[in-house]
Amino acid sequence: MEEGFRCPAPRRARLSRRLPARWGAKLAVFQPGAGACSADPARVQVQAEAGGLTVSGAFLAPTPCHSLRAVLGHPSQGELVLTITAAPSEEMCVQCLALIPYEGRNEGLAHGRWHLRVYHEAELLWDAWHEVTPP
Repeated sequence: MEEGFRCPAPRRARLSRRLPARWGAKLAVFQPGAGACSADPARVQVQAEAGGLTVSGAFLAPTPCHSLRAVLGHPSQGELVLTITAAPSEEMCVQCLALIPYEGRNEGLAHGRWHLRVYHEAELLWDAWHEVTPP
């Protein structure tokens, strides 16, 4: 494993929105960073803010050159599911486990308690309630 290998900065993130318009929540920003070989585990952190939630973390991928995609689902009122997936790159890349950092923010949440689950592929990494303040 080559420690510290970094791929070129990723291209613009692909963003998917699958939310009923009546709830108004949307994934406004999802920005992955450059991946690097690492033996550290995947991680997620969430911060409640006025009108939304900010999610940051690191996705454990098979290579540092994978690209990340985020899909925000809204299965019921007061519940959000953020699923982050990785796709391989067509360019040559060092073969090592890698962490790919990311940051995202959703907006348009009504004041109150929101249940957020964050998945990396099929693995649940975050499952908690958050108090969102008015914008």
